[in-house]
Amino acid sequence: MLVSTHTICHFPSALRLPVLAMALVTVAALQPAPAQGTFLWNQSQLEVDSKPLVISNLKVTGEDVDCEGGHCPRPYRITFDAKDKFSHIARAEYSLDAGPWQSMKLVGKHSNSRRAHYEIRIWLDVFDGHVSEHVITVRACDQQDNLGVASMVIEARERDK
Repeated sequence: MLVSTHTICHFPSALRLPVLAMALVTVAALQPAPAQGTFLWNQSQLEVDSKPLVISNLKVTGEDVDCEGGHCPRPYRITFDAKDKFSHIARAEYSLDAGPWQSMKLVGKHSNSRRAHYEIRIWLDVFDGHVSEHVITVRACDQQDNLGVASMVIEARERDK
């Protein structure tokens, strides 16, 4: 019969620790013990990950369009890579001009990976002979809810220079 159970450590959700792995040993005393010093041992791995993942290769490419009449939508492809040394990538999202966060689709591999490539296609209004600036922000989250964030300015125009 198990005598008692104790929580020996508790991590508040606001506590930010470095990536850490340690062995956690659980000791249970038997009651009545057949002999003094008889214990059950259970060893398991405790993992704490608080490092943000890395966003790299954020690229925006546009397709040329002819704006007859001065105004038309132009498609843009946004791609980036997410990498985490410790946890698997859970999801990715983008926001255009500080708008609502929208999901991005994973390209290629399954989602249970420490590396992921994401891609989305958006349309921006362009005006013949004018340049408008937009800010694209992307973020990815690992299974431990650590974020990686990157952003860049898109100069929307009828054709790239």
